[in-house]
Amino acid sequence: MGLFDKFKKSESEYPLFKNCTEHHAKFEGQEKLEEINIDHEIAEDWYNQGVNMGSIGKHAEEVRCYQRALEINPDHAKARNNLAVALGKFGKHDEEIMCYAEALKINPEDAETWYNLGVVLMETEKLYEAAECFRKALKIDRNFEHAAVAMSIALSQIRE
Repeated sequence: MGLFDKFKKSESEYPLFKNCTEHHAKFEGQEKLEEINIDHEIAEDWYNQGVNMGSIGKHAEEVRCYQRALEINPDHAKARNNLAVALGKFGKHDEEIMCYAEALKINPEDAETWYNLGVVLMETEKLYEAAECFRKALKIDRNFEHAAVAMSIALSQIRE
């Protein structure tokens, strides 16, 4: 035992030190939460920029903005939905369908995304799948008129 070893104390013998380390751990956790919130805000900014680009017809830029939002926040369901819509404007229906499916994994209760998926499935002549998507949209929002009309059209095309 060294000369000063008898003066050494464990962390538990210093209650203020213990509280300080607990506070530091909480502070680090808070910093991480703040970083996440900032990232979500940045992702939301990219999402809004995508909406703006789409509204003025700059669809390539719109796609890039949504992709950037999703790089930052992969769980941004609305950005995935809007990216799918934008990809559809370029006729990229397979990618569009995949984006809708990913958006629905994040938020399966989004009637708009179910409707949009149904529309592209109708466009690609997958009428049974389209009708099922419209049914799911109506199950979520029974007053969704566009989904009701689209379902009616899909079912009439199936009967033909």
